[in-house]
Amino acid sequence: MQPRGLGRLYDQAESQGGYFTTREAADAGVSTRLLTHYVGAGDIERIAHGVYRLTRFPAHRFGDAIAAAL
Repeated sequence: MQPRGLGRLYDQAESQGGYFTTREAADAGVSTRLLTHYVGAGDIERIAHGVYRLTRFPAHRFGDAIAAAL
């Protein structure tokens, strides 16, 4: 079962290998406060400033390129 508020974010991030931006999180209804909570809980990993990865997705071999493109 995925944490509340992440369903739409999973849909958005799926086509990006599980990576997403703070803006995409906000558009999916995940506030910065919830984002911080999910990082602390281990559901999300902070990759770079404003770029995150849902931990249920494996790290992508081109993750650095995806993060740079986002």
